[in-house]
Amino acid sequence: MFASGWKSFLESPGALEIRYINNFFGRFGWWNLVPDESHQVVTAGYGTYNGGNEDLAAATYCTAASMTNGRLAVTYCPNISTLTVNMAKLSASAWAYWCDPSNGTCESIAGSPFPNSGTQAFTTPGSNHDGDPDWLLVLEAGRLPYAHRLLAK
Repeated sequence: MFASGWKSFLESPGALEIRYINNFFGRFGWWNLVPDESHQVVTAGYGTYNGGNEDLAAATYCTAASMTNGRLAVTYCPNISTLTVNMAKLSASAWAYWCDPSNGTCESIAGSPFPNSGTQAFTTPGSNHDGDPDWLLVLEAGRLPYAHRLLAK
């Protein structure tokens, strides 16, 4: 049984953002993403892990995952961050995008595609559509990227 008034929350920002996240990850083989727990892909700038995350406004930890075939890496940053990425973990030159979880849009990062060698720094672009600092960094290697296809729609 649902609590009374539950239908009024179907158009809330959180409910709408779930749709964006489902659309985003539904385009990828998300089940092939492996958490970057040992920081092999995102090597610096990922913040401090807090397992409780009881104060989301104070969270600094950027959670990263990648596919073992090197085709995709995704990092969620809850706050302003400059991430250092080991580009050699990608299978080919990679297109880089910042995707806004509050409205489902993606912005190409100048310089894309980036070579799959050395390291590359990526700084979150400021406030997202809702005025919050959280963003998704997406790196897609070797093909016309999904985020690029989103921008073309």
